[in-house]
Amino acid sequence: MTAIASSDSIKPQISTTVGEEIRSEVLLTKDDIAKAKQRVKDGVPKTAPKDTQPSGSQRRVDKGAGSSGKGDAKAFKNIMDEARSYAAKAKEHPYKIEEKPKATTGLSMENANAWTHSYAVGDTPPAILEQLCFDNTEAQYTVMFDRYTYCTRQPFTIDYWEVDPVTGAKQDHLGTSSGRMEILGQNYTDTRSTRQFARIQKDSVSYDWGWFDNLWTAPGIDLSLNGECEAALTTCSTLQPAATMTWGTWNNNTTWFKWNSNSSTTDPMWGRDKVGAHYVKMHAYTNTPEHRTEQPAIIGTRPVRCDSATYFSTYRPETCIYLEAIPRLEYSTAADSPNREVAQHIKDAFANPNATYPRSQYSKVIPGMYDGTYAGMGLHRLTSTLHQAQMDANESQKNAACSQTGDYATTGLPYTLQPKTGQDCDEYPFRSTLEGAASPDWDFSVRAVDSTQNRSAGGSLSAFYESDRILAWDANLPTPYDTNDQFYVQIHDF
Repeated sequence: MTAIASSDSIKPQISTTVGEEIRSEVLLTKDDIAKAKQRVKDGVPKTAPKDTQPSGSQRRVDKGAGSSGKGDAKAFKNIMDEARSYAAKAKEHPYKIEEKPKATTGLSMENANAWTHSYAVGDTPPAILEQLCFDNTEAQYTVMFDRYTYCTRQPFTIDYWEVDPVTGAKQDHLGTSSGRMEILGQNYTDTRSTRQFARIQKDSVSYDWGWFDNLWTAPGIDLSLNGECEAALTTCSTLQPAATMTWGTWNNNTTWFKWNSNSSTTDPMWGRDKVGAHYVKMHAYTNTPEHRTEQPAIIGTRPVRCDSATYFSTYRPETCIYLEAIPRLEYSTAADSPNREVAQHIKDAFANPNATYPRSQYSKVIPGMYDGTYAGMGLHRLTSTLHQAQMDANESQKNAACSQTGDYATTGLPYTLQPKTGQDCDEYPFRSTLEGAASPDWDFSVRAVDSTQNRSAGGSLSAFYESDRILAWDANLPTPYDTNDQFYVQIHDF
C-alpha cells in the first residue's frame, strides 16, 4: 500500500468482524473418562504424547505417487475466486481498529510503518502490530493489513462426549470448553514461507461442564494448538510440533508460539513467475491417551500465493502473499499532497468519464476504481522488460490524444488545455497497465498536470508495485483475467 500525502501510517486493506462458528468434538469412552479425570487429578502428564496430531491430519503435505503436485486450471481459478469473494463479505461487516492514546502507549497507526514487510519476521510478532491487533475488547475480527501481514481473533468451542466403546456413537455430553484464539501471520520477503504466531487470548476461556467439573476437571484437560498448511495448487509443509498445555494454563498465558509453512520449490508451478498456492491455518484439539479428536477446530484459514518472480529487488527474490488482501494504490487531492493534480485527474475520470479527453461518441468506461471489493475491473501490471510493445503502444496513443493528432485529431486534448512549460500530459489508466491507452477494451483519460507532481505519482506507483508484490501480466496463465494479479486506485480528499 502506498503512503498518501505526507502520512506514512498503515491503513488496513480489509478489517472485518466476519467469521463462522468454529466447533470440534472430543470423544471418550466411560473407561477413558475415569482415566482422564484421574490424570487431571494427579496433574501429570500435563502435555500430550509426542504425536499429538488428530487422526487424518497431515503435518507435511507431500506429492502422492504419480502426482505432479500441480493443481489444474480450474483449481487455480477457484482459489483466486474464493480469496476475492472474502472482500465482499468483509465489506458487509466492517471493523475499525480500536487504538489506545499514543501519549500513553507510544504506539499508534501514525507511527506504524506503511508497509508491513519492513518488519522482520522474528520469534514474536512486531510489537506495534501486536498492539494494534490485540489491545482491544472485540471478541471476533480479522485485519488484513496488506498482502504480507494479517491478524485475527476468533472464538472456538470444543465439545467433549462420552461414546459407546464398540459403535462410537455419542451417548452423553460431558461438557464444553471455549476460548478465543489470536493469530498473527507474516510472510517472509526472501523465501516462499509464512510464519503463524498463535496463542489463546488471556482470560478468554470458559467452561460449561457443571460447577464441580468447571473447577476441577475442565481446566486440567490438555489443549493442543498446531500450525498447519494444506496443498492447493502446489504442495507445502509445516514441520514444527504442536504446542500443548492445559486449558487452564493457556488461559493465563501470553506466550506466542510459532509455525512456519513452506511452499514447494520443486513441484511444477504456474507460469513465468513460478506461481504456487496453498492454505495456512491453525488447529485446536485434545489428543491424549484417553481423548480422541476426529476433526480439530480449524481457525484462521488463509489462502496464500507464492512466487519466484525475477523482476523485483534482489533482496526480495521470492515470497508469499495473502490472496485476500486487495492491493490498492492511494493518492490524495489534499493541498499538501505531492501528487494532488494527478489524484484529481483520476478522481474526475472515475466520477465523470464522459467529460474527459479524448472525447468519445460512446459512453466511456474507465477501470480501476477501488470500492473495498474485487467487484470492479482492476488493473494489470506491465513491465518494460516483458511488455515493451504494449507499453510503447500505450505511450503512442496517449501522445496522440494529448496533441490532438492521429486518431484523436478531433477528439483529443484541445490546444488550450495541452501541457505548457512545467507540465506533463498525464494518462490514466497508467502506461504500465494492460488497460492503458492502447487497450481495445477500456477507455482512458489525458490531462495536463504539474511535472513534479506527475513524477511524484509515478514514483509512488513504482514503489507500490514493489511493496505489494504486484506480479506482471502473464497471458499464459489459465483464464488469465481471473488468475493474474489485479490492483485498484483509491483517491482520498485528506
